[in-house]
Amino acid sequence: MAMTTQESAFYIVASNLAGRKNLGTFLRTSSAFGVKQLIVVGSERYGTHGGHNAHKYVDIIHKHTFEEAQEYLKSVNCMTILGLQSYRHPTPSPSIDDMVFTGPTAFILGNEGGGLSEDQRSICTGFVHVVHYPLPVQTTPFDLDLTVQLAIVLQTYTCTTKAYTERSMEDTSTRGKFQLSERIATSAQSTSEKTQIARQRQEKKAQVENVMNDSLALGSFLEDY
Repeated sequence: MAMTTQESAFYIVASNLAGRKNLGTFLRTSSAFGVKQLIVVGSERYGTHGGHNAHKYVDIIHKHTFEEAQEYLKSVNCMTILGLQSYRHPTPSPSIDDMVFTGPTAFILGNEGGGLSEDQRSICTGFVHVVHYPLPVQTTPFDLDLTVQLAIVLQTYTCTTKAYTERSMEDTSTRGKFQLSERIATSAQSTSEKTQIARQRQEKKAQVENVMNDSLALGSFLEDY
């Protein structure tokens, strides 16, 4: 029996702690499979290169920490948070092909080549991996590109839940194309959000000024010496 749209809603959690991470391919893949929301943790500055304007069709929300992301997911009744890890990771995990989904699910993406951080793993209720086809010749172990793994995970999830409806095609002068969904309406920041951002900027400015003052004081001390 297929789950309802609400029951099969799924979320992507991406790390952007360092800032300016390119999320373009994640956005494009999320849009293709109908992700409910993409949660960006860390900096609000990120790139969309390669996304082909997918950021206009994906509901993107921002959280400062993974704990905040966890609390938000609980608030929308998403209790299953699965970390996508390497099939070679020592922590046991089932293949995405063997998973049985019973409700809203969030998938956490690690860093390319680095995997999931401890902060990410701490909010996971479980882990999954993508099976890699065994190579005929022994070579150095490798993992598929993270975006490729994400596409496999979402394709399996949407097929398993049977709640995914493929968009219809519209005629063009060539081969036709899928119809676009409605663009996500961007909402203005609330007063509390603006106040919080302003306070954080002031705190960072004060930290920089303190460092500069300490450096100047040390310089004067050395000159006197």
